Amino acid sequence: MIRGYADSRCWPEISKIIKMKNPPVPFATIAEILYAADNRELASDTFCKVSDKELRVDLLLDFQFWAAAMEEICKTRQHEDYEEILFDSA
Repeated sequence: MIRGYADSRCWPEISKIIKMKNPPVPFATIAEILYAADNRELASDTFCKVSDKELRVDLLLDFQFWAAAMEEICKTRQHEDYEEILFDSA
């Protein structure tokens, strides 16, 4: 369903699903589909909805959403956990 919406660029339909409290597909999966469909902005926003703090940051880093990852690291106070990764890649 979501892949079909992404393939046909039905962003409003996908946005409705993302706004659900419990979407039929995990937010991480939706974000990966959006990323593959080249909608980086919506993908980044959707990764930020992943409930697991560590997974959220890891996904943002894996998909190179650096600014969003930094915001999440600061919000969740995970500075020490990611200090090595951030300074090694700089």
